[in-house]
Amino acid sequence: MNNTERYTGVIPAMITPCRATGEPDPAGMTNLARTLVKAGCHGLFAIGSTGELPFLDEDQRREIVAAAREGADKETILYAGVSGTGVKQVIRYAANAAQDGADVAIAMAPFFLKTDQEGLYAYISQIADSSPIPVGIYNHLRMPSQFETDTIVRLAQHPNIVALKDSSASAENGIELASAMKSLPLSIFQGREPYILETLAAGAHGCVSALANIAPEWHRGLYDAFQNDDLETATELQSKINSLARIFALDDVKKSFAHFAYTIRCAAQFRGFITDTYGMTPGFKAKPELKNAVSDIMRECGMGPCGLK
Repeated sequence: MNNTERYTGVIPAMITPCRATGEPDPAGMTNLARTLVKAGCHGLFAIGSTGELPFLDEDQRREIVAAAREGADKETILYAGVSGTGVKQVIRYAANAAQDGADVAIAMAPFFLKTDQEGLYAYISQIADSSPIPVGIYNHLRMPSQFETDTIVRLAQHPNIVALKDSSASAENGIELASAMKSLPLSIFQGREPYILETLAAGAHGCVSALANIAPEWHRGLYDAFQNDDLETATELQSKINSLARIFALDDVKKSFAHFAYTIRCAAQFRGFITDTYGMTPGFKAKPELKNAVSDIMRECGMGPCGLK
């Protein structure tokens, strides 16, 4: 099995369930992982931006990866965020992730400092040279540096680089990447929910979606319908996902990342996937109106408790 056959499908960009203290809740993470796998997800991505990676220390990262591994079956590929600032630090995180059960280490561009394309190439290459597990690249639109297509093509030649999550601001970038990678052993995953179907049509291999924490069955249904050339069903499910994405357009969500993460937690709690909406941002308190607005959108979309445990 080559890389693009192994690394495919629907992968939730997982939230990190938390206690009232703001500490991660490993038992909650295990339960959420188990629920998402039962709902048909092909893989899990723990400790990404949706999982509030910047707030986590090294021990917490390890705890979360181990908890996600416990909840997933052996066939489910576990992707673990290992992003940081320096090469040595990220390699250590990758080694930890491997020991804790991850199958792929996912690295973004360096935090805070802007890097040119040659620097990005060298940074990821050095990580891939030393990582004990395969490496994936996360092209995040909020990082100070973005990976250009030519840089991704070069990195795709590395034998230990297997996947890319692209969260660019436009569908065109994902389509360009998917088209450029058709003859290369690099799996392309769309990270922006409105663009999933058109990126699959361009040759992408799946999606890494925050909304898959909430509607995993819609994402799996879209993916399966596309694979079976049932574009009518795939288009219908893409429309449903787009409707659900309205939770991210609520006015309060634009105020901070904490509001964004809270909306996903509200929706996941609404479905019965998690028990509480606690997060890691110190001092954050959401208005009751935000939770009500999220619940209204969920009902309008026809979503209710899932019952998967």
